[in-house]
Amino acid sequence: MLTKEQVDRLFDFCKRHYVDYYDVQVELVDHLANAIEEKMASNEQVNFEEALDSVYAGFGINGFSGIVASRTTIMRKHCRKLQWKMFLSYFTWPKAAMTICLFVVLFFLGRLLSIIQAEILVSALGFSLFLFELYTITFYGRTIKKQTGKLLMTEVGATPIFWIWILLPTNMMTRAFSPFSENILRNDMHFPEYVFIVIVFVLSLLVLLSYLAMMKQLHKEAREKYPKAFV
Repeated sequence: MLTKEQVDRLFDFCKRHYVDYYDVQVELVDHLANAIEEKMASNEQVNFEEALDSVYAGFGINGFSGIVASRTTIMRKHCRKLQWKMFLSYFTWPKAAMTICLFVVLFFLGRLLSIIQAEILVSALGFSLFLFELYTITFYGRTIKKQTGKLLMTEVGATPIFWIWILLPTNMMTRAFSPFSENILRNDMHFPEYVFIVIVFVLSLLVLLSYLAMMKQLHKEAREKYPKAFV
C-alpha cells in the first residue's frame, strides 16, 4: 500500500507530464499506484521511484497523451448524449404540450397583430434570446468559479464547437430579422416567413435550455465524483 506522500508524488508526476485535468489525474494515479504496488510486491529490490519509471515507460514515447485523448473522446460522447437527452426531453409530456402551445401562441399572435406590432414582437423575441444567451454564458462562468481544480468532464461541455451551435440559431434569426421590412412585411406576413422565424426562435430557446440542463447535470456528476475539485 502506497503512502500519502507517494500518492501525492504520483499526482505531481502527472502534472509534470502535462496532465492538467484533475479527473484524468485521479484515474491515472489509481492505475499507476496499482501497477507500482504489483512491481514492488513481486521484487522487493525495486523501490518506488524505479517502479514508477518502469510503469511510465510502458506508456510508450507519447506518455500520457494517449490516455488524455481517449478520455476526451469518451467525455465528448457523454456530453453529446447527455445534451441530446436533455433536448429530447422537451418533446415528451408535459414539455411537448408546452412547446406546442408556445409555438401556436407566437404564430397566431403574429397573425393578429398589425405589421408594425409584428415587427416589434419579432425584434423583442430576438433580443430576449440574446439576453438569454448572455445569461447562459454568465451561468457557465459562475459554475466554473466554484471549481478549484480543472476538470475534463466540465470543460468539454463548453468547447468552441458547442458555442458555435448555440450562437448559430441567433445568427439565423438575425438574418431573418434584418430584411424584415423589405421582404417579410412586403408579403404581409405570409405563412412560410413567420413560421420560419417562430421555429428558429423556439428551437434556439430549447437548445439553450438543454445546454443549461446539461451543464447542471455535468457539474452535479463532477461534484459527486470529484468533491476535492470544488469549493
